[in-house]
Amino acid sequence: MKSLFGSHHFLNAYPLYVYALIFVFGYLLLLVGRWLFEGRAYNVARSASWGDASLTGFLVVAAFIIQNQNFAPADWMESKCFHFTLISITFLSSSIYFLISVPKQIMDKFHAFVIVPLFTYFILSTIPVYILYGGLIKIVLGFSLLLLWLTLVISDGKEKRLDQRKWIRKHHPEWRFKN
Repeated sequence: MKSLFGSHHFLNAYPLYVYALIFVFGYLLLLVGRWLFEGRAYNVARSASWGDASLTGFLVVAAFIIQNQNFAPADWMESKCFHFTLISITFLSSSIYFLISVPKQIMDKFHAFVIVPLFTYFILSTIPVYILYGGLIKIVLGFSLLLLWLTLVISDGKEKRLDQRKWIRKHHPEWRFKN
């Protein structure tokens, strides 16, 4: 197998279950951070809970494709230029967006400046892997997971759940667990 770079190297480095565990750890870190800094562990935006899980599923399938013994990516796909360009686009677009809508809470900043750019880079860098090496079943599965995430983002936008604290103030949800 040729030498892999960036996200492809990372997705080839560990067994598939490790990537699911990374998602669970990241999700719990976000909830614990909100509990520590805001006094309540919450996540009412479905795109940030179920959506992030679907994006993790997308990346696990990509890791499965990359870890295939016959995976021999095109040279352009493993070039530093390709990955650096994607990283630059990801962080530049995230920075511009979040300068317009600056998150106020520390865990919202963590999600905006760490989680979103990482997911964006990994997804953008693995879309060509799906298209060129995935096969029909993996392509349908992967893009269904992306479509699920997009549907949840649109739904959260319509229901005004993306600004979670504002949604909580307006709807006064009954919390099962008080903290």
